[in-house]
Amino acid sequence: FGTSHGRWAQRAVLGDLHCGEMEPQLKLVFYTNTGKEETKFFTEQPLGLQFPDKMPIVIRRIRQGSQAEQLGVELGWTMQSIGGRQLDGMTIAQACATLHEASGPLRRCMLVRKPPLDAQSVTKLSAKLHSFEEAESVPLLKRFGYAALSAKSWETTVELPELHLGMIDGCREISNPRHHTWYAINGKIITGKGATTRQWLVERRLAHIRTLLHHPVKQELGKAYSHHFEKARFACHGAPPGTFTRIASWLAALSKAINSKALPPALVASILIFLEAPLLDETAGQALLTDESLRALASNEEAGREEESCKQDFSGNKSPQGADDESDDHTTTATTTTATTATTAATTTTEKQEEEEEEEQQQQQQQQQ
Repeated sequence: FGTSHGRWAQRAVLGDLHCGEMEPQLKLVFYTNTGKEETKFFTEQPLGLQFPDKMPIVIRRIRQGSQAEQLGVELGWTMQSIGGRQLDGMTIAQACATLHEASGPLRRCMLVRKPPLDAQSVTKLSAKLHSFEEAESVPLLKRFGYAALSAKSWETTVELPELHLGMIDGCREISNPRHHTWYAINGKIITGKGATTRQWLVERRLAHIRTLLHHPVKQELGKAYSHHFEKARFACHGAPPGTFTRIASWLAALSKAINSKALPPALVASILIFLEAPLLDETAGQALLTDESLRALASNEEAGREEESCKQDFSGNKSPQGADDESDDHTTTATTTTATTATTAATTTTEKQEEEEEEEQQQQQQQQQ
């Protein structure tokens, strides 16, 4: 949860019996736009709901693919009760705490990779990631759920998994050992026409995304690049304002290009490795997203772009429903302290220089190979 309110506790809200065990459920009661009462039972996190920082809680955004969308929650609905507790008389902070507390026991459906702090440069991360020969593309992709005939051609009789790439609303500054901005990429792979869904989060620097993801894709597509990324220009050097939006838009376009088989299997395999996508049989070695890490991801200048006090949403991969609100709904605007602003300004030039140096080194290595 990316939120600025309160300290959180957890309590179970149990519901129906599933597979011989009592599965936690969260009962939310809403008033619809016509005044009708609607009850929805949530069984997993993230909920996929976003609302302004004020009472009453009116749903303003719903992430596509989230359980909120699956359950039929609609924009404009007003939340009346959480797990049987009426919201009348509560402050927004109390309501957020209640929602967080009640949803705590729900199963979490997003897995998180640890940021590669020991490989912060492009060169080091490239060396750390698994390298493979083109001949290995087919068996490697199979482990992710993809069927290919060779490194350059896809299996035509089998549907590819549906890939969605997006961004968590926020990034974070890590100064270990050097100060860099890390962006949180949110991925989802749907296989078997919805039979299984794997969601994960991985953090990367802009230099990583540019050199190890953007450049190979652009080189591979050649003139066709403008067709697939016509409305998704990549982020500029130095991470100026708008970087987050550009990365998110570019990743969404990349998803569509992969899903349409516009990219060859070998490149898709390298992209999945770069993003540390979960394998079909992978169940270990991944950390669950914690409330602390989510707060860290949201507590930065970029998160102020779209501030909601209780953002029950970290699974969005496509453009969200509903428009961004620029009105007084956002009564709590994310601010950056003078110290943080000064630090960011001081490091922007350095990061730009490092990105350019790393790109040049990477290109030289590729030419030598």
